[in-house]
Amino acid sequence: MSRIYRSDDESLAGSVGIVHDLEINTRDEIEELYNAIDLTLYRLVEYIQLVKTRQHIEDQLKVAQSANEAKSRFLSNISHEIRTPINAVLGFDEMILRESRDEKVLAYARDIQGSGKTLLALINDILDFSKIEAGKMEIIPVEYDLGSLLNDVVNMSSIRASEKNLKLNVNVNRDIPHILFGDEIRIKQCILNIITNAVKYTEAGSVTISVDYEDVPFDENEERLKDVISLRIRVADTGIGIKKEDMGRLMAAFERIDEKNNRTIEGTGLGISIVVSLLKMMDSNLQVSSEYGKGSVFSFAIEQRVVSREGVGDFSQRVRDSQKDIASYRESFHAPDARILVVDDTRTNLTVIEGLLKQTGIKVDTCLSGREALEKVKENSYNIIFLDHRMPEMDGIQTFHAMEKLEDNLNTKTPVIALTANAISGSREMYLREGFNGYMSKPVEPAKLEEMIISFLPKELISRPGDPGYDDTKEADADETRILSELLKIRGIDVSAAIERCGSPSTAREVMKDFYLAIDERAGLIEKYEEEKDIKNYTIYVHGLKSSARAVGALDLADKAEYLEICGNGGDIEEIEMLTPRLLELYRSYTRRFESLFADDRDLKPEISEEELEGAFASIREFVSASYFDSADDIMKMLDSYRVPEKYQEKYHNVKRLLAAVDRDGLLNIL
Repeated sequence: MSRIYRSDDESLAGSVGIVHDLEINTRDEIEELYNAIDLTLYRLVEYIQLVKTRQHIEDQLKVAQSANEAKSRFLSNISHEIRTPINAVLGFDEMILRESRDEKVLAYARDIQGSGKTLLALINDILDFSKIEAGKMEIIPVEYDLGSLLNDVVNMSSIRASEKNLKLNVNVNRDIPHILFGDEIRIKQCILNIITNAVKYTEAGSVTISVDYEDVPFDENEERLKDVISLRIRVADTGIGIKKEDMGRLMAAFERIDEKNNRTIEGTGLGISIVVSLLKMMDSNLQVSSEYGKGSVFSFAIEQRVVSREGVGDFSQRVRDSQKDIASYRESFHAPDARILVVDDTRTNLTVIEGLLKQTGIKVDTCLSGREALEKVKENSYNIIFLDHRMPEMDGIQTFHAMEKLEDNLNTKTPVIALTANAISGSREMYLREGFNGYMSKPVEPAKLEEMIISFLPKELISRPGDPGYDDTKEADADETRILSELLKIRGIDVSAAIERCGSPSTAREVMKDFYLAIDERAGLIEKYEEEKDIKNYTIYVHGLKSSARAVGALDLADKAEYLEICGNGGDIEEIEMLTPRLLELYRSYTRRFESLFADDRDLKPEISEEELEGAFASIREFVSASYFDSADDIMKMLDSYRVPEKYQEKYHNVKRLLAAVDRDGLLNIL
């Protein structure tokens, strides 16, 4: 037994064998004791081997889990890293779309924009996939408005469908309870992923979204609330369909079916896999039926607790009416001196309203949250405020009451209209009780939107067909003459060249504004790349300056930039070093030259206090010292929405220039 105790793993079996081979034949209690010990040792060795085998399996599992976590971390990190340059590319592309007047260049820029957004969507899919794999994706149930969810889905989907000339049909049971309790964001994500897939694989015909429900019978033995429905979502398309042999691969990650016929369709193959994973987390599953060449049907049912039994109403008809109105839309009034604020947590909804009101000339400010709206009403005076009801964190009603209590609110007497997907009885009375001046249901119908605006705008701001001076051409001519007189006062630009390049005085003014706002950043980058001897990027930015300077009529600046572009292409560093300071001095002088043109825009901004500004500078220093330049940039963007006191102007512009140049030492010195 002492030898067994001292045995290592390899000699253990041999030591046990010595005990087993002993000849004990006493035929008494000693032999019985020996047999018991022999059997015990045999079972003990068997158990030890079992434990070792299990330990080996667990070790292997840990290695596999570690590898899987490393893969998920890699996917997550690389996705975040890719997002940064992609956002930069899209930002520069947006500048091209704004500044260029060359149709060929604009066509290229629009292609870059489309491809960039597609790539960004793929990166978002990979991020979601890595979160699910790492177990970091959570289901967070909240109270939500089903009509609002469906409105967001329709707005987002209709843009994709219209790009491919597909008809988007929407069928919603009008009796579905409109206030439910569940994870609105993940349900919306599942529906949008399925619709995106349907649009992607459908070349002609339609995509149909159907929403229905069934009451879930209550079992008194179950520990759950009584009022629960099974929300049923169905998306049918007239696309290429799925072969039977491919059905098994449909829900696998990074798998794309029928690659030969779908090689031109972009995607990672993650969309449906993410849907399956999210539905599983919500105790549901995805059902698929398809006939190759004829189309597919994707559906799922998910249990949701009912908060309010009142139905969503005739949502399908509202969608059809809004689509019909948009197709035949023509503005019924002009109000170029009016200004409104629209608050909605979904960017697409804001884009729709901006598009509907574009022809009226109204200035439309937008924001994505109640908290942002509270800042806006302290900064600007509005004629009307449209406020979405269902928003995260601070909903529309909470935001409205917060506005009422806000001491420095410039809009205490401004009419506030509730934007809501609730077109059900009692909604109007509810919003009026809360103090709103009216309410508008979504999807927004152009005619009703204009009627609402006309009813609340001061009459002197509205010009309608038949009114004196409504003639579009005459108004435009008078406006263009006024703008032309403003442009002629600016030193150092060839106004006729700018108008010839841009097409009209008003367009030239807008291009000049973009040029003016970009001076600090673009000059800082040219300076940075010259100092770093990064001739490739230096040449790119000097080339961009050449084009934008010509567009605003700054011909001397454009000529200097063109010569330095030639030097950059030829690698003439000596000329670049000698002439760049003169170029930058001339470039930055346009800040002063254009200042009078955009003084009104600047004066609309509230002035930041010296104490707040010093605090912002201190935060920038803290972030820069830790090399968190993105966070420092965010603070600088916040400062851009304020007027900086005169005594801080020079420091502010230097900080902005050095931040654009990512000059850590320079920033720490100045701050």
